[in-house]
Amino acid sequence: MNPTAEQHILADAILRHRPYPLATALRRALFAWGESVPDEEEELLWDYADSILIDMVWQGYRYVSRDEVPLLCIGPLEVFADEATGTLLTRCAVWYGADAWQEWTRQGGR
Repeated sequence: MNPTAEQHILADAILRHRPYPLATALRRALFAWGESVPDEEEELLWDYADSILIDMVWQGYRYVSRDEVPLLCIGPLEVFADEATGTLLTRCAVWYGADAWQEWTRQGGR
């Protein structure tokens, strides 16, 4: 399945901006994508963020849905060293749509 723009932005917001409320993280992710939220649409952004449900199982898998529709399943963050430079980097797996639900249930989510 090819991820939608909504799924890409949500994954980016959740992974890169964890210390912020979801609406703020979404705004920051949109900015990184070259987009912005006009002041008059700020309330809509907060309403959208409030409609997103993020569940987590003990292994660190996160399941993201909206109106009971699966959007994402994000695997636990892994830290690894770049072979060429030794720099520490992070990565995780992301599943989209129906694949997200399948992975979530496989990991013990309900």
